[in-house]
Amino acid sequence: MLMTTRYGGPRRKLSPDAEESCGGSRRTLRSISAAMRAAQAAFPNKTALELALRSGASPRSAETWLAGKGAPSAEALAELLRSDIGLTILEAIMTGAAPPWWDALRRQIAISRLRRAQVEHQRALEALEREAAP
Repeated sequence: MLMTTRYGGPRRKLSPDAEESCGGSRRTLRSISAAMRAAQAAFPNKTALELALRSGASPRSAETWLAGKGAPSAEALAELLRSDIGLTILEAIMTGAAPPWWDALRRQIAISRLRRAQVEHQRALEALEREAAP
């Protein structure tokens, strides 16, 4: 079966195996793109340099990832996940995923964040009460 590409030239429809392979590649690039957007939100200035420092890759490689023209190697991605922004990267990559382990982990993360906020609020409340005491 022939299909027309957006450039007007004919191309053959991919076999189901090839489509699955390409689909996996597109999914991977969407995940990496989401991770790079999360990195840009975490580091609005000098994002490539911040990624390079955390991943062990060169700043030029990080610029390529940010431009959507490449993806980090497995080792560079592992280093990012091990870094101080690892959870942010993981959350971006896992957006839309729903395996049971991820749901359980997200709940635990939410509980931890709420407990941390609770402790901070308790400290702030106690400080205000000390100030208000005669």
